Amino acid sequence: MKSNLPPGVTTGMLPGNTSEDAAWERFCEMACDEYAKPEHMLTIEEAHMALHAGIAAVKATRDTLNTLIRERLSYDMERNAVQEQFERESS
Repeated sequence: MKSNLPPGVTTGMLPGNTSEDAAWERFCEMACDEYAKPEHMLTIEEAHMALHAGIAAVKATRDTLNTLIRERLSYDMERNAVQEQFERESS
């Protein structure tokens, strides 16, 4: 198939064609579907505000959530290491 792209360039490298762009589009479609549900009864403006409020909430709590997640992962890894050592010593 002939392409007008320079050698070594794929369509996935073009703006708007990256995997991040596709993920963002899927998210927007999902958000629109959610806000369009009858139980929410949001106008387009309200749905826009809800999206931005959600983004603001994530940004406001990002550091705290990241810290909690890192602490939990560290705890789980340490607990698994202790469990593995106990199992090796018990065998």
